[in-house]
Amino acid sequence: ISSSWRALDVPSTIYNLTLGKDYTNTPLKWLSKVVGVTPRPNEEEFLLYDEWSREGEIKKYLECHPEIENFIILDDMEDEFEDPNMIGRLVKTDITSGLTENHVRTAIKLLNRDENK
Repeated sequence: ISSSWRALDVPSTIYNLTLGKDYTNTPLKWLSKVVGVTPRPNEEEFLLYDEWSREGEIKKYLECHPEIENFIILDDMEDEFEDPNMIGRLVKTDITSGLTENHVRTAIKLLNRDENK
């Protein structure tokens, strides 16, 4: 997960996203499949905080986890992405409506497309 809601680890991030409530029988049940959170910017990696980007976080996470072969990006901030390879994996959500069924269908199509290559 790369989100302004994330913490330093998966359990804390899930707690933030669910406000500590049981999510296992809700539309958020997919959270049980979350495997990691992207790194937060720090002084060693970014000279200025302005150099931080969501795209940079995701790339850094993928560099540290070469076992990941397929992924999608669910984000409402498409202006954070410049790399065509990343943009091609982006499912843009809306800050007011969040993740909809249509977004989920699009995300599944993207994941299946990449698996069939």
